[in-house]
Amino acid sequence: MNKKKLIIFDFDGVLFNSLKNMEIAWKNVNLKFGLKIEFQEYKKNIGFPFQEILKNLGINSNRTQIQKYYNLISSYNIDKIQPYKNTLKTINKLKLKNIKIAICTSKDKIRTNFVIKKYNLKFDAIETISTSNKGKPHPDQILRIIKNLKELKKNSVYIGDMYVDYLTAKNAKIDYIHAQWGFSHAKSYMFSINSIDKIFRYLV
Repeated sequence: MNKKKLIIFDFDGVLFNSLKNMEIAWKNVNLKFGLKIEFQEYKKNIGFPFQEILKNLGINSNRTQIQKYYNLISSYNIDKIQPYKNTLKTINKLKLKNIKIAICTSKDKIRTNFVIKKYNLKFDAIETISTSNKGKPHPDQILRIIKNLKELKKNSVYIGDMYVDYLTAKNAKIDYIHAQWGFSHAKSYMFSINSIDKIFRYLV
């Protein structure tokens, strides 16, 4: 892998541990809508747009209402979303080194921006599902980041933790690094790191 000038991060499972927040929201959805789908089944689909998750789980009715209620409960428990160890230090260090950094996430704009502002983090670009007509694994979010930041694909890399993240990078034709600390612990990827601060080995 050649040295990178643009680092694109997934949000959930890479920068922030939002698993508890998701679990609370999903359990409340089950209660509200009379579902009996365990959170472990939901977890397997993390990374896809929420509507795609519902489809994958075989939910064919009330999807709009479910999403609104899920986001509401998630927002009530936003304090459960916490940065992983070394996240804040690494992001600030990347900025000091003038490395371009961005976020590509299936999370909505409101919750994403709330957490980022809470921790006073600065990114050069943020692409959420709210700003995209197509979510992962479609590459449009990543391609828009690369275009807007005037960078080359060969100088860009996406860091994710789910198979859908790998597919998104592959579809965008950029390199992928797997975050081993995230929600999926598969280690069969060509490039992977076990801590976010290990990203510096791939930089210019």
